Amino acid sequence: MFLHSVFDGRALYATAKVGLFGYLDATGAVAIEPAFAPPPSASVAPDMQFSEGLAAARRASDPDAGWGYIDTAGTWVIEPQFTRGGRFQDGVAKVQKDGAWRWIDILGKPLSIR
Repeated sequence: MFLHSVFDGRALYATAKVGLFGYLDATGAVAIEPAFAPPPSASVAPDMQFSEGLAAARRASDPDAGWGYIDTAGTWVIEPQFTRGGRFQDGVAKVQKDGAWRWIDILGKPLSIR
């Protein structure tokens, strides 16, 4: 079992048996069943940790659809659509879509930064 630190009450983990990622709660109990594709590299795994109640994730059934964001119950809040998805901080996250980097809010709406 691969395990990350606890953020927002959830710790990212993977099962070697099925190769999917899920989340444990602070007690070590499964909070979100493994249903998410593994990160393409170890450097991307930190983006899958919860921050401000959301975590970047990819559907195991269709990882090519891109990155979206789930809440601490495992529900999709922002549907997968991004090439890369960063962690939320102060209500915004940096994402890549169509080759361009941009900022989104917690609803997935693009922000105009001036």
